[in-house]
Amino acid sequence: MPRSPSRRDESIPAGGEAGASVHLPSRVEHPLSRGQRALWLLHQLDPESSAYNVYLAMWIRSLVDVAALHRSFQCIVDRHTPLRSTFVAKEGMPIQRIAPRMPVEFSSRSVPDIGSAELLRLVRDEAQAPFDLERGPVFRVALFSRSPEEHVLLINSHHIVTDMWSTVVLMEELGVLYPAQCEGSRVKLPPLAAEYADFVRWQQEMVSGDEGEAHWQFWKEALSGRPPILQLPTDRPRPLLQTYRGSGVKLRIGEEVTRKLKKLARAEKVTLFTLLVAAFQTLLHRYSGQREILIGAPAGARSRSDFERIVGYFVNPVVLRADFKGDPPFREFLQRARREVVDALEHQDYPFPLLVERLQPGRDPGRSPLFQVMFSFERPHRSEARGSPAFLFGEEGTRRSLAGLDMEPILLELKGSQFDLTLAVHEAGESLNANFEYNTDLFDPSTIDRMSSHFRELLDSIAADPSLKISALPLLTPRERRLVIRDFSGSAVSSSWPGPIHERIRAMARLRPEAAAVQVGPQKTTYAELEAQAERLAARLKTLGAARGAVVGILATRSLESILESSGC
Repeated sequence: MPRSPSRRDESIPAGGEAGASVHLPSRVEHPLSRGQRALWLLHQLDPESSAYNVYLAMWIRSLVDVAALHRSFQCIVDRHTPLRSTFVAKEGMPIQRIAPRMPVEFSSRSVPDIGSAELLRLVRDEAQAPFDLERGPVFRVALFSRSPEEHVLLINSHHIVTDMWSTVVLMEELGVLYPAQCEGSRVKLPPLAAEYADFVRWQQEMVSGDEGEAHWQFWKEALSGRPPILQLPTDRPRPLLQTYRGSGVKLRIGEEVTRKLKKLARAEKVTLFTLLVAAFQTLLHRYSGQREILIGAPAGARSRSDFERIVGYFVNPVVLRADFKGDPPFREFLQRARREVVDALEHQDYPFPLLVERLQPGRDPGRSPLFQVMFSFERPHRSEARGSPAFLFGEEGTRRSLAGLDMEPILLELKGSQFDLTLAVHEAGESLNANFEYNTDLFDPSTIDRMSSHFRELLDSIAADPSLKISALPLLTPRERRLVIRDFSGSAVSSSWPGPIHERIRAMARLRPEAAAVQVGPQKTTYAELEAQAERLAARLKTLGAARGAVVGILATRSLESILESSGC
């Protein structure tokens, strides 16, 4: 996607009197962290993708000193070496090359005669413009001004040099630098205790030492056997190569349910994160019908205090394994989840890309390795950052006053998804807000909207009675329950259903995934399993050349398998 035209204000000097001096690295070239290597490789495979753009957009409804704002961001680039880095291949290996000095990419545009919808379209295009990691820059700032007291500020980075924690650090430093630049006064930010290259070096030493070996032995045993692939029912066959086109559906979990969930977490001596993980795993189990499920959860990987104020990519996913053997009560399953979470976080420093490399799971180019679904729960990492998650997630009505700038976040429409499905939850006052980010090549918006409603119903069910077995937790909305009772029960089912049988199977897989669809002797299959089998067979037939609407013959003896195969044709 081409970038929107911009005008650079060349009259503004880089740096300025206020702020940190240029932080010069000890070396110009550095190796990449394991996580950076993985992102670099993904960029080589699809350099035009915006799936790994990390941006923050906000309305500013107050006077802005554009020159002071520009100088403030220059100070931030001078202070944090990753923001003035480029990434090139040298002798077949990627390296991070740090410029001793780099002018911040700061564009300022006057758009006085443009409507809000058109302005947000321009901002969205700018946010989703791809980065050139080899030439740079990897950090951009754009200011769109409709009037002296109405602006949109966009801060945009490639994920290879930043993460959510880094964005909080950046905003805090901007709050110190901008007023000083406006007044022409001198302010000194505390010196950084380390640079990102120190983290890379520490990671390399840890991996090659006894600590790294202990982490590896844990993960090798925790993920032993053939890791299960999550088979969620999709609306379309999976592409042969993984894609990253995406969108999102928002969900608000009200104050009453949030209060009950926090009370339950305290009673069971688990964190709210663990409770939400267990609930999400339960939802995936009910949708897929699978006994074992793997999901990912991002860990901070900032286990040393030296790394707390560094801007850079520190995210390291951990794998959480869920086992629903025996259909336990949710309260019992929650304790299983607690043990999994505690153990995983104790070993969170082991780089996930290295874990995949050493485990060598069966690779499918259409799926991400080990897990295809991610869960994240964002909370402020320090008390002074309270409210940051809601602001960074673009919650409507969230405002911040930053050095005289009246800011309100903008939620831009997502166009990328790093996984099949990601559930991101954050605290918004006394409530919990969530976003289901999904791959649009796999799922329709209506499917994810229904899934989000089921998750809200599931949380309500858990809060009301955690002693219920996993299979007995109510999942359907009141409207869906009425539909099941009225249209999917009794002898009138077949005559009242207007469409073909495979459409009814799909509907039942959404409404009652755990219900038995087929039983042959002692063998039985749920609607979710039937739907998943149908999707796999349809995808296989497609690769063999079968087009939509083609008639495919089935040769099989009378058995459960013959019914499963027929359902996919």
